[in-house]
Amino acid sequence: ELISKLMSEVGCHFFAADKEVCCAIDYVQYYPSSLVDLKQSGISMDGSGNIFVCCQDKTPLSYLVSGIVAALVTNNHVLFQPSYIGLGSVICSLFWRAGVPEEALQIVHLDDVGNQLKSWKLDGLIYSGSNQHCQIIIKKNPDLPVYPIITDAKNVMILANDCDKREAIRHTIKSSFYNSGYDLTSTSLLLIDRELSNDHQFLKDLVDATKSLYIGSSWDIETDIVSDFRS
Repeated sequence: ELISKLMSEVGCHFFAADKEVCCAIDYVQYYPSSLVDLKQSGISMDGSGNIFVCCQDKTPLSYLVSGIVAALVTNNHVLFQPSYIGLGSVICSLFWRAGVPEEALQIVHLDDVGNQLKSWKLDGLIYSGSNQHCQIIIKKNPDLPVYPIITDAKNVMILANDCDKREAIRHTIKSSFYNSGYDLTSTSLLLIDRELSNDHQFLKDLVDATKSLYIGSSWDIETDIVSDFRS
């Protein structure tokens, strides 16, 4: 269900969607088991109350799920605002079917999170998205504890002059365009040694490799870049 929604609603390629679901499952298993370990070591904790979990559009599925699980296992009620309604509904449905009470996890939709949260009685916000948007929410809700997962970091790849040029091109392309470029580990900045930057054959091969990528549907197994990715 999740893979299907990621492909149809978000525009993820099958392999990227499968990876995201696997990562989400890891969080579902890891957080509760970690809490057991903490309790066995003598650490106790009480829930804060009502936690609002929200994200921006290209936040990975695993981050959405991790925010919900983290709040639930620490005895909080969760108000979840997904960036994609269909995907969010499936996520909540899976939690409910797994035994989470509906009153403990509810799906909501606010048009303006920053302003509308002011009138809600909340005890915390788990936010996944850009630092800029996060700062806007914090400014408008200065008394609300915010637990951010910032997703707009810059990932730099450095290519030295003595690198294996064929491998350098392969890894650059893979890192830059995996999941159509919408991945937290995607290369966003390429730093090239000055001497390498003057190697016209290397630059031509890099451009040619990029142009050779196949742009198509998320349902086409041969697609490298999804043409209808919802950013």
